[in-house]
Amino acid sequence: MSGVLRWEGIDPLRQWLRRALLRLEDRARLHERAGRAITGWVGRNFESAGSLASETSAGWPALAPRTLAERRRRGLGAQPLQATGRLRAGVRARSGSAGVSVDDPVPYAARHQLGLGVPARPFLPTAAQARRIVDPVVGTFIAEALR
Repeated sequence: MSGVLRWEGIDPLRQWLRRALLRLEDRARLHERAGRAITGWVGRNFESAGSLASETSAGWPALAPRTLAERRRRGLGAQPLQATGRLRAGVRARSGSAGVSVDDPVPYAARHQLGLGVPARPFLPTAAQARRIVDPVVGTFIAEALR
């Protein structure tokens, strides 16, 4: 007979919810994905000379004339924060079940990120920017868990 609703009990629903909950509890996988999303953003921020981190989309301040002259003398480019590539290459994400952290162990990273003695040229996202980067990752993670 067509159009008949067949009740199979609550067990199939419980099983589906258990499987979804197990997938949602895999926080290490979620944090790994979040770390990749943030480090990808950092790479794009370097490619755009800081325009992603800038409130005005203007990007990082230009180098001082003296710095530019020294760079030319050494055969290096004029892009800020990209003379050797060490700063960009140093960005790393460390993740686990407790969370994810993204940092750069290069000794001068904080000086450039925060503008300590030099113009600030943030290459890592702010907390608000990181949240905007990670929110879609979390949404996808949840949607996949519920499939």
